[in-house]
Amino acid sequence: MYAGRIIEQQKRVSDLVQLVQNLKTAQTNFRLRIVGDGPDTLNLSKALRAIGEDIDQRVTFLGNVPLPSAKTLANSRCVCFGV
Repeated sequence: MYAGRIIEQQKRVSDLVQLVQNLKTAQTNFRLRIVGDGPDTLNLSKALRAIGEDIDQRVTFLGNVPLPSAKTLANSRCVCFGV
């Protein structure tokens, strides 16, 4: 799970694209939930979709979620917060 503002200049969200590419290349079974929104959401979505057709089954954009829901989502196995 990534939680944070989706803005390349401050958060380097393009690193998520590289992460997904590496996991897919290694044939790793993974799911990524992206919590948040920002000016680069569309660019990030396009870059992830360019990796392959099955990315929509592995990567989910949840947008902004209320804090209680975000806390529940944070109980995932791996969490990256864009601070």
